Order: sequence, then structure tokens, then C-alpha cells
Amino acid sequence: MLRKTKKSNSGFAFLEVFAVLLIVASIMALTAPKFIHMKSYARKQVLSSIATQLDRSRKFIRASAYIKDLLQDSDRFFILCFNNYDNPKCGREGYAEDLVSTDMLLIQRGYPAVAARSVLAPVSMLGYRFSADSYQALKEKINQEINLIETCGTYCRFEDLTDVCLTDICIQDSTRGALILLSGVSASDQCYVRYFHNGGKVPEIEVVSKGC
Repeated sequence: MLRKTKKSNSGFAFLEVFAVLLIVASIMALTAPKFIHMKSYARKQVLSSIATQLDRSRKFIRASAYIKDLLQDSDRFFILCFNNYDNPKCGREGYAEDLVSTDMLLIQRGYPAVAARSVLAPVSMLGYRFSADSYQALKEKINQEINLIETCGTYCRFEDLTDVCLTDICIQDSTRGALILLSGVSASDQCYVRYFHNGGKVPEIEVVSKGC
């Protein structure tokens, strides 16, 4: 009789555990889509905020270029310095390789210039501050906090940009400008902000959130 009672109690406990697991599984099945939706919504909100910040920065940079008489309507590139940063190359024509601080920007027609293989401008425009002794050293320093991802070639398609962002945000180089990615996604996922300015009158700022 005693043995039968123990078996009965043991069986009852197993059924209880099974029932609890079944309930938990059901709850997870119901809430998982909502959680995924919330995560997608959060990413889209962050991308929207980044795009707004880039838009504000490009307007501020253009105003600064006007004040410093660097608002040239030509294809020439000038170096604009701000935050009281002092460098002999400030206010002169220059190239991306002349930049040794995120307080320096290469501008064209008053806006931050970003084409292929030019990923430093968004770092400056988003308010990050780094300085180094050379352009390459500056990129290496930035890369410790913000992953700067190289493009895969001259004719690289967006769907081929599969490197996943491993820091809070990343700057992906592409043939159509700099792509700002969020942690855990790649450009091929179609979840990024694109900034491009290469001789046009107004920079292109595009939010792509289909894959967020």
C-alpha cells in the first residue's frame, strides 16, 4: 500500500511539472511575436534618431562653413575644423588622409563629404570625439569603439555586405556612401541609415528599415 502511494504521488508531481512547462511554452509562443515586433520597432526608432542627428549636423556644418568662408560652389574639398580644434590644415583644401581628429571634416559645397571609402564623417556628425597622430591611427582608434567595416570591392552590391555589426553602432563602407548599422545586423539585412554626399547640392540621408 505504501509503495503504491509513493508511485501515485510521483506521477502526480510529474503531471504538474508537465502542465507548468506546457503553460510556459504557450505563453512564450504567444509573446515571442510581440517581443520581436518590439525589438524591430526599437531599432527603427534608433535609426530615425540617427537620421535626425545627421540632418542636424549637416545643417550645422554648412552654417559653420559659411561663417568660415568655406562655402564654395565647386567640386573642391576643404577641411573644416570645429570645437576650437586647431590644425595647420584647417580651412584649406585637403583630402580624407589629412584628417587626424573627428573635430575635422572634409567638406564639399559646405556639407560633409562621404562617398566610397570615406567613413569618418558620420562618426564626427554623431558627436564622437577622437584624435590621433595620423589618419590611419585615427581610424584604428575609432575602430576600438565603433566598428568601421570595409566594403567588399569597387562594384560591391548591398546584399554582399554581410559583415555583422559587433559594437553598439558600426559604419559600413559602401559604393553609395556610409551606412550606419546597429548591433547584431549587417547591411544586407536592410536595416541602416545611409549618408551620401559626393558633389550633389544636398546630401542624401536615407533610412532603410525593411529588415529591422
